[in-house]
Amino acid sequence: MRPADVVKWLVRRLLGEREIITDGRAYVAKRYGDKWWRIRRVTLRGFQPQLMSDYPATQHCSLASVTAVVDYYAQRDWKKRGNEARNPNTLTRQAVFETVSRKAYSRLLSSPQIGTFPWNIARISRLSFAEFGYEVAAKNRCYLRCHPTLARLLKSEINHGRPVIVSFSHNQYFSHTVTAYGYEEYINTQTQEKKALLVVADNWSRSERLVDLTRAGDWKDTFVAISLVRS
Repeated sequence: MRPADVVKWLVRRLLGEREIITDGRAYVAKRYGDKWWRIRRVTLRGFQPQLMSDYPATQHCSLASVTAVVDYYAQRDWKKRGNEARNPNTLTRQAVFETVSRKAYSRLLSSPQIGTFPWNIARISRLSFAEFGYEVAAKNRCYLRCHPTLARLLKSEINHGRPVIVSFSHNQYFSHTVTAYGYEEYINTQTQEKKALLVVADNWSRSERLVDLTRAGDWKDTFVAISLVRS
């Protein structure tokens, strides 16, 4: 067993690992009780999840997420904003992923051995989009404590039609990057307290998964790094 695998095993033993959430209503009822009602569900139309298994690489969850975001913008408004001669729609997803990975590997922003550090994702995004003649603003933010601004920011980005690349440290997704493309909001019918679940493509399945944002940013749950990509 590699040293990195030993570290992952120890962290899982110490902090635990949560089940993958596939049904938001069932999860909320089971974890928080039956007094919660879903009041909003938003997802980005046209977003297509990527599978890491589609690409011959290793430790490439972040690169798969960048590929998914490039693909989303290509489908949405490339004719208005990008260089049509270099529109990714004219390429296979494999070719788009190869462009993303080549940019990341050549600048030492990622590697097949250790993957991608979250603070490099925004730069990889900018370089990848620029390769296709499409200019974006991208920046990273890290949350090392639980704070309500995280859920508000994620919901705002999605409300404005922008997917978000999200990296988690442990628990439900251990040292893994996903792409957020929606959310569900719940309210307690007695206390009026609200909770949000993030709808994500986890790069392992084409089916949607959900992440509870209640304690996100806390070491007891998971630290969070996000990469905002805005056109």
